Amino acid sequence: MRNLIFVGGIHGVGKSTFCSEISDNHGIKVHSASKLIALKKKETYTKDKRIQDINSNQIYLLEALDEVESNQVFLLDGHFCLLDINGGITRIPKQTFIDISPRVIVVLIDSVNEIISRLQARDSHVHNHSVIKEFQDEEISYAKIISEELNVPLFIIDSENRDNKIQALLALA
Repeated sequence: MRNLIFVGGIHGVGKSTFCSEISDNHGIKVHSASKLIALKKKETYTKDKRIQDINSNQIYLLEALDEVESNQVFLLDGHFCLLDINGGITRIPKQTFIDISPRVIVVLIDSVNEIISRLQARDSHVHNHSVIKEFQDEEISYAKIISEELNVPLFIIDSENRDNKIQALLALA
């Protein structure tokens, strides 16, 4: 088991902000799955968030994680699902989560309108309400499956109760 807390959620839900706050207030390191993959591949991602090689990217992620100092607990900011090159919602392979072996799983959620607003402000890209809702619902559903199969605690944290759940989350780590 790696010393990591996996923090999932769809694009624009606030994972980076959440992880930065925990890092700043509790001294826990944060790594972004997409940044680790991009560094390994020497590539960047498009603003529409569509990913061409979801399955092969997981190999890059696992290689990068093997190079991360894991003596201390750290947060890994990532996803349970991604949008494929055609805009379809695709689950990250279950084997990736088995190999990552998180100690705790977190899924951040928020209102669809708030997520769309953040994405538009950040990426200047307008997203479809029903796609974002379906994307978030699938992220939650798959996180529950992974949590059960790996037998690790799952925290589903919305924007209203984030502060209240951080202490309980860190106690498990």
